[in-house]
Amino acid sequence: MSMPRRAVACVAAFALLLLVCLGGLGRLLQAEPNAALSVDPFNVDARVEAITAALNENPSDPAPLADLEAETRAAIALDPVDARLRALLGEVELRSNEQALAEAQFLAAHRISKTEKLALRRLITASLNKGQTAEAVRYIDLFVRRWRDQFPDAAAILAPLLQDPAAYAEMLTTLQANPPWRGALIRSLVTSDGGLPLANRLVLDLSTSKSPATPVELRTVLNALVRAGDYQGAHRLFLFTLSDQDWNRAGLVFNASFEPSGTPIPFDWIYRNTAAAYLESSTVAPQDGMNVRFLDKPAREVELRQTLVLEPGRYRLKVDASGALLKAPKGLFWRLRCLKPGTEITRLDVAEGTYRNKENAVDFDVADCPAQSLELRSGLTIDSWLYRYSGRVTFHNVSIERLQ
Repeated sequence: MSMPRRAVACVAAFALLLLVCLGGLGRLLQAEPNAALSVDPFNVDARVEAITAALNENPSDPAPLADLEAETRAAIALDPVDARLRALLGEVELRSNEQALAEAQFLAAHRISKTEKLALRRLITASLNKGQTAEAVRYIDLFVRRWRDQFPDAAAILAPLLQDPAAYAEMLTTLQANPPWRGALIRSLVTSDGGLPLANRLVLDLSTSKSPATPVELRTVLNALVRAGDYQGAHRLFLFTLSDQDWNRAGLVFNASFEPSGTPIPFDWIYRNTAAAYLESSTVAPQDGMNVRFLDKPAREVELRQTLVLEPGRYRLKVDASGALLKAPKGLFWRLRCLKPGTEITRLDVAEGTYRNKENAVDFDVADCPAQSLELRSGLTIDSWLYRYSGRVTFHNVSIERLQ
């Protein structure tokens, strides 16, 4: 290679090395954007941070805004496809009361990058100000898909926004696509002012779509309705969201034969094992139903219950059970009580001993009681080893029928 060519190659290599070093040093100085820019004027990240810091320091003064506009436009000339710079120019123009120009820049930033944060925030606000609620929902969907940690900001406006029919229709369409933030939306609605009826309506409407509410989402709304004392609304939602298979188990007592089910929800059987009793549902005869096996210990607490919504009237509680060496020294019984004020409506004793398919029944009246709890209880009030429960009882069917 001739000397001139060698010299040119050396200069080019040195220049490239210098640019790489300056770029690296600029990134190291990123925490000080102005210092980073003095080292590397082409550092776009530092330029964005410097303009953002200047906007935060001078939110509305005309002179600094004019300088920032010139600086931002110069930066765009160097890097016309950086969505952040377009959004910052829109912010400068917005603070200069150039609404139309600002929105055009936010839209330009959005075209470059669908998830540019500042542009999405401003486009959401602009849509709401113009009453374009469906468009606002579309922007919110994009925003929370990308910026999941910012969901509380979006949630704050969703409950009032969804009162608008167009926004609600757009939201329902969006939720049918099962976005990753759907569960977070439902959780936020049930705890916001006026949001619980919206959550209830959304879950109901989703039940007829290709993407119905998940068991967790349904349980979230049901539990919120129960906490709010809306037992009728909760029970109606429970019934309307039942699958075809579960609908066959519906009745005044749901799943009266204790078929195994998935995640427990209100108005289905809720049960758990305790130190004194082991509970297990089975579909295999002769132990088909709910098997309660006592472990030769005091059984003060037996966890088996279901919430009911019985209208005023006269009813009959029927229990079909089998016992195997069952010993219940202080008694074992089914109790129906009113949830508020917690008074007992009726009870039905469970016989001790060994027997097969023994049916027992009791008639009772329900008066002013919006919801009831049907629960298996023992007669123990304190744990005493003088009264140890042992053996097994299988409840094949526990049902309630209305009497004429």
